[in-house]
Amino acid sequence: MNQLPSLAPLALAVTCSLVGCVTDDAALGSAEQRVAGGAIVLPGGGTGQSQQVMTDFEAPLVVLVVDTFGQPIEGATVRFDAPADGATAFVADAPPTDRDGLTSVDVMAGPLAGTYTIDASVHGASAVSFVLRNRAGAPRAVVPVDGTAQQASVGRAFARPLAVRVTDTYGNPVAGTPVEFAAPTSGATAQLSAAVAMTDTDGLATVTATAGDVAGTYMVGAQLGNVGSIAFVLSNVAAVTPIDRPWIGIDGNAQRSR
Repeated sequence: MNQLPSLAPLALAVTCSLVGCVTDDAALGSAEQRVAGGAIVLPGGGTGQSQQVMTDFEAPLVVLVVDTFGQPIEGATVRFDAPADGATAFVADAPPTDRDGLTSVDVMAGPLAGTYTIDASVHGASAVSFVLRNRAGAPRAVVPVDGTAQQASVGRAFARPLAVRVTDTYGNPVAGTPVEFAAPTSGATAQLSAAVAMTDTDGLATVTATAGDVAGTYMVGAQLGNVGSIAFVLSNVAAVTPIDRPWIGIDGNAQRSR
């Protein structure tokens, strides 16, 4: 465990000037008695951290436990509670507070990305909260979202954009990742709005497509580095030319439409 900072003198200085100091351990009583008499839990460090999923946060979560006189309580049991589901962390059991009233725990980010709080409490005292954030890991998968199996008349835009989602090992969307889109260079093809699209906060990368001048069915590819690729099947449909057909007048004679 990392060496803990000494916060007890600060708490002691604030309280002694108001109520006087009691320093004899026997006079103070046991940890249980002092906690029951009104313990105060103070944050000592570790809040506001961000870490990649399933890796250890760099700094431990530290708390200071003092009594109503501002004196550190040694041997107090501090409970650290993380969310039961969603974005959360794996928290080790905290050892009893040391002679300076301090204890700390090491924390590992869970598999889901997001922001959450971990509450530290002592029986009968108000809890303090630590705010942590789990970040998505490296890109490990690319999956299709929408845009395949479309058709459009030559020269017209396809109705739906071509979209893929990029995720990490645990299914978290990965933002800020480039995805390359490519259409055939000849024959039936499409003009794309971009050759490279960056994923957004939902892990989505999208481009729009416009059917080229040649009719036919073809594939547009989406490539995520060495991770994988997706193929979108598109069809360009030839424009329908109106047929100049004769029509029959009321006199029965065949005439041609104008």
